[in-house]
Amino acid sequence: MIDDVTHERIRLSDADADAHTRRREALHRAVVELEGELDALADQPAPDADRLRAAIQGTMVSVREHIDEVESPDGLLGQVLEAAPWFGARVEQLRGEHADLLALGNALLVKADSGGDLAALLLEARELAARVSEHRHAGTALLVDTYLLDIPQGD
Repeated sequence: MIDDVTHERIRLSDADADAHTRRREALHRAVVELEGELDALADQPAPDADRLRAAIQGTMVSVREHIDEVESPDGLLGQVLEAAPWFGARVEQLRGEHADLLALGNALLVKADSGGDLAALLLEARELAARVSEHRHAGTALLVDTYLLDIPQGD
């Protein structure tokens, strides 16, 4: 026998969905632009350190804007915790990734300023692009799980 369980659908407001879409697109653009610059620089016999620094810096502006928005008092991470507190560990994972992304980006900028090995820096910048992309996907998966799944009422 199957129990009859009433389900409640948790919904993301249209405004919040639009804001998420804009943030997701901004991070995607930042990654695509960084990867494009990295590809172009890798093809140069002597990569331009200033151009590399500018590409990393542009990505970090988008990352910081994303963090400021989703971690604000009325930001998306707080909304997820309010709607689905059982996802607290995943929210904390994303917050930890924010700190990691900032640390990685800042370390890359310091290395770019110090005139270090540009080939190594290009590889590390690719790692930044990959981690931002992975973070973006993890955030979207959390939203899908929070707002698009039927959750048994009372669970």
